[in-house]
This record gives sequence, structure tokens and C-alpha cells, in this order.
Amino acid sequence: MMASKVDDNLQDVLSDWSGVEGKPYGHGRQLKVLWARGHPTTPAYDPTGIVELIAGIKGDDFFENCEKAQKLKPGQFKEGGGLKTVGNLFQFLRQCDDEE
Repeated sequence: MMASKVDDNLQDVLSDWSGVEGKPYGHGRQLKVLWARGHPTTPAYDPTGIVELIAGIKGDDFFENCEKAQKLKPGQFKEGGGLKTVGNLFQFLRQCDDEE
């Protein structure tokens, strides 16, 4: 199966955001754990890591024209928000492949 552009670009954004080498990141990897590996002491995932991840996605050349990516909000990444893992975020952004 060919990798999707969403997955390829999301992996790049996550690498830049987390500072953790080792792409590809498994879809089961928790976003806050990935952030903590690259930022062991500070700043905290909530709110700094969340805000920086959203900014990284919205500012990415691939995602800048994807409406779903541009509407991401911090609450979606907090407890009860639904975007906890790399896979959750990939599934949420999957339609960006169709908007290119």
C-alpha cells in the first residue's frame, strides 16, 4: 500500500514538533508521550505542546489548504477531545489527501 500524503506530511510535522528522531511514528503512539520524549522537563504538553502542534500543522505547506487542518482547536487534544494518538490525528486529517 502506498503511503498517503497526509501520513508523510504529518510524520514530518510530528518530527519537527516533538524533536524525536525515529519516523515513522506508530499510529498507536500517544501525542503527549511523543512530546514528553522530546521535551523531558519543560514545556508541558498542555498547553504549550498542543498549541505548537496546531501551529505546526496549520503552517505546513501541505496542510495550509486543508480546511479540516485549519479548524483544529486545542480542546480536541485535551482529555475527552478525541485526538490522543498519531493515528487519531491521521484519521482526523485523512480527507486532506482529497483537498490537495
